[in-house]
Amino acid sequence: VEYKNGNEAYIKQLPCNISLYKYCGHWQADEGNSNTYVSHWNTAYVEVDFTGKHVYIEFSKPSKIKVSIDGGSFTKYDNANGNMKFEAAFDGKHTIRIQNIGTFQDHVYFAGASVPKGQTLSRTADKEHYIQFIGDSISADGRSHAHNSANLLGWDYSVVAKGAMSLQ
Repeated sequence: VEYKNGNEAYIKQLPCNISLYKYCGHWQADEGNSNTYVSHWNTAYVEVDFTGKHVYIEFSKPSKIKVSIDGGSFTKYDNANGNMKFEAAFDGKHTIRIQNIGTFQDHVYFAGASVPKGQTLSRTADKEHYIQFIGDSISADGRSHAHNSANLLGWDYSVVAKGAMSLQ
């Protein structure tokens, strides 16, 4: 989809382009809006590579997210909504990760990404391994063994856990 923002033309890719976006965790089309994918459970994230210095990420409803560019520190946004611009430190090829804050109730309403015409979006490479943790309130915490071990090993991962969740 092509659109203009001021004098600059942008190309938007919808979230249903699963060959472009790397989804980790549980995602599904939003009820009544197939142009939005919604994250579920504790750790769900979407990654995409982009060229240039900035990318626009669109949210169709308020979302509690944290964002990392090129594996750097996460920046937290308690009310991400609409078309938001995220900038890298320099012009080049980058990876952006949009992740839910990490609670069972917080969802990301991802409606796609846009870059200026002439720049590109491409799929982020899969890591060597993907692991899904199933647990309880201890696993759900963003400082838990689940999050730490997956990050230390450099694996893609998701966490399906919540407080007071009884496992048998």
